[in-house]
Amino acid sequence: MANKTGVPEPEILRRTYRFAVAVSRFVVAQLRKAQFHPGYPHLKQVQRSAASVGANIEEAQGGQSRADFLSKMSIAFKEARESDYWLRMIPDSDASLPMTVQQSSKIEPWLNPKSRHLDNTLDRLAADAQELRKILGAIVMSTRGSKRQSNHEDSAA
Repeated sequence: MANKTGVPEPEILRRTYRFAVAVSRFVVAQLRKAQFHPGYPHLKQVQRSAASVGANIEEAQGGQSRADFLSKMSIAFKEARESDYWLRMIPDSDASLPMTVQQSSKIEPWLNPKSRHLDNTLDRLAADAQELRKILGAIVMSTRGSKRQSNHEDSAA
């Protein structure tokens, strides 16, 4: 997929956008089920952290320096970890309500196809968060490594 200038958009931007939309749709479906939802604080927190993952990656793309890029990607990594935490905590704390097939079908197109083997939407969202954590962790480590190598080369010259 290309942006308005015709430049291909990094895959991580598409993945994190889809993740944020899927989480948001899940939260909306949950909150429509009950006026006083038992997991309201957890649901709102995961919605914020999931959206923040992609927002920080968007900011990193316009980073003013490698250090700025690394800082934003590190924040995105932390937000992915937080999203993973909340998505694991929601079912363990009985903070979610059962979803209908119709509600799940509105989230389905936004989920990572690799997680289709999992039984329910919440498990699939958690799997997506865990995969994003791994990808972002690798990006951060790789960027840190190339930054160290660049600093070492600069000092050797």
